[in-house]
Amino acid sequence: MDLQLRRAGGRLYVHAPCGLRSYNARLLHDEHLLSLLTNLRDWTPRSDAAAWIAGRTGVPAEAAHREVGRLLDLGVLVDDRSPARRELFSGRDLWHRYGWADAFGYQSATDAIPRVDYSHQDGQRQDVALMRAYTDREEQPPLHMPPVSDRVVPLPPPCTVTEVRIADV
Repeated sequence: MDLQLRRAGGRLYVHAPCGLRSYNARLLHDEHLLSLLTNLRDWTPRSDAAAWIAGRTGVPAEAAHREVGRLLDLGVLVDDRSPARRELFSGRDLWHRYGWADAFGYQSATDAIPRVDYSHQDGQRQDVALMRAYTDREEQPPLHMPPVSDRVVPLPPPCTVTEVRIADV
């Protein structure tokens, strides 16, 4: 899952939309972590990830395996053991092939948001509790976002793709 940079309250965070987690942007100064995330863009066996860490940092293999586990627990890395996680990423390559990487990132992050079953009597109460827990962890974004640029960039004319049906994606 793509990590995003977010600014909230004057601070910079690295945000993992899939797990609804944010990390202090000091992570961006960790050369080994950045290199690891770059090299583990695709699904990689845990043993290969640990071997990469051990080879890059010189730590023993056992320590590297523990570090992979810690990064998984923190949500910095994700695994595909759960059927839901596998399903979430199953269409990634196809979306990317058609240039829809950003749309895939948005849709997969949206699909990963915990949802409450409102058919149960206490569904709304659970939902409110989830949102309160989220707002306790995350700083509320500013109400007004400054413009990124004063420059206006025209959009390209729309095009038609006839080879792909939306149902196939």
